[in-house]
Amino acid sequence: MNAQILFTETQKFRQWWVYLMLFSFGVCNAPMINLVYQYFEFGRLNTGLLIMAGIVFLCISLYICFVLYQRLETQIRDDGIYVRFFPHQKQYIHLAWEEISKLYVRQYRPQEYGGWGFKYRLYKKALNVSGDMGLQIEFTNGKKLLIGTQKPDELTELLNKMGK
Repeated sequence: MNAQILFTETQKFRQWWVYLMLFSFGVCNAPMINLVYQYFEFGRLNTGLLIMAGIVFLCISLYICFVLYQRLETQIRDDGIYVRFFPHQKQYIHLAWEEISKLYVRQYRPQEYGGWGFKYRLYKKALNVSGDMGLQIEFTNGKKLLIGTQKPDELTELLNKMGK
């Protein structure tokens, strides 16, 4: 039985420096493409160069696609919180209300967790892609999880309405 979805949010890496990094990786392909073009233009075909250029182009292109494809998906349903950091997690992680002792939206510093992404520390974890607002979850076993959000007001309102 599927629980009713009360809140949903999908976030992607959209910081300017991510695009700058991806652009710089793309620029790394330019000299290789130029070199291959010059070899073809002068009629010299070097199979090793073509294979190396193909591998470099493929690796850089796959990395760019991988970074752009990542997303943090959060859902609040009747039976708990569901979260996944795709493509690292194929299935949603279900956090049942019974496992949660405390729940609130707070401002945080990304450096607390080592930046953005899928971060682990000894007793706390973070799933975030941008910003400095997150849903702080404290579990009955003492562990903590912070889920980044770009909708802190909507999330706070829903949690208050649910009595959480």
